[in-house]
Amino acid sequence: MAANAYVDVPDTGDWKDVNGGFNRTDDKGFGWDGTGLRGYLYGDETNSVIVIGLKGTTLAIWDGDGTTTNDKENDNLFFSCCCGQQGSAFYRQVCDCAVGTYTCNLTCLRRSLRKENRYYAAARHLYNNVTALYPDAEVWMSGHSLGGAVSAMIGLTYGIPVLTFEAVPDALPANRLGLPVPPGVDPDRPGQRDFTGTCNGATASCSYAGYALESACHSGRECMYDVVKDNGTRVSILTHKINWVIPNVIKQYDKLNYIFVIQHNEDEHPNSDLQDSWMVGLPG
Repeated sequence: MAANAYVDVPDTGDWKDVNGGFNRTDDKGFGWDGTGLRGYLYGDETNSVIVIGLKGTTLAIWDGDGTTTNDKENDNLFFSCCCGQQGSAFYRQVCDCAVGTYTCNLTCLRRSLRKENRYYAAARHLYNNVTALYPDAEVWMSGHSLGGAVSAMIGLTYGIPVLTFEAVPDALPANRLGLPVPPGVDPDRPGQRDFTGTCNGATASCSYAGYALESACHSGRECMYDVVKDNGTRVSILTHKINWVIPNVIKQYDKLNYIFVIQHNEDEHPNSDLQDSWMVGLPG
């Protein structure tokens, strides 16, 4: 479901059949006529369970096609220290909340995160529309990369189940939005840099492309596949695509003891405990 959210026409290209008694509710999905959130809805035979599958970032150095511009701006809004300000010269800046060297106005950040033209607000509207269409259904969220992080934030907002894949670390925007953080699970691996919070800095490929991915902590639990140790997979943004991950990672691990689960302590990283401060200190 998370992979199919990247495919504009069902049953074509990289589209994958969904098992387990679930089918898409229609062929149109949502968002395909616009430049923002996109994906599909899936339901079981009785529509008692509905899954919202959200598309992640469509990577682009020179954005402008499809969702690329909005994807990059929401990435930098959610996952950078201060909306892409005061970092690499390549970063796309999406707010003016910086008030000094390594200092950002948290009130300004919160307003920027909650703007109606950003993905968090759009995802809330999407969730409310889905629950209006299926008032008796149990709603789940799923997504990859940016789609996974937005799904996680909606899960925290409404207390619904979420399963994400290689989501960008979401604890930073979740804290800034003041969202509660119960346990969750995110299958990932050390061999890709945006999930682990290392695809940043002057020489990182993400930075060259204008993405300011500086967050490092997830709000829930992480299910890690150590492909770097197990089969020598290189640490690279190129292996982040979910259509690479499914055959080369997920389908290669069929025993539970091949993975380990991390539960973060909120005191382990400076991304935590930011919601009560007016000014946010940025790492220098």
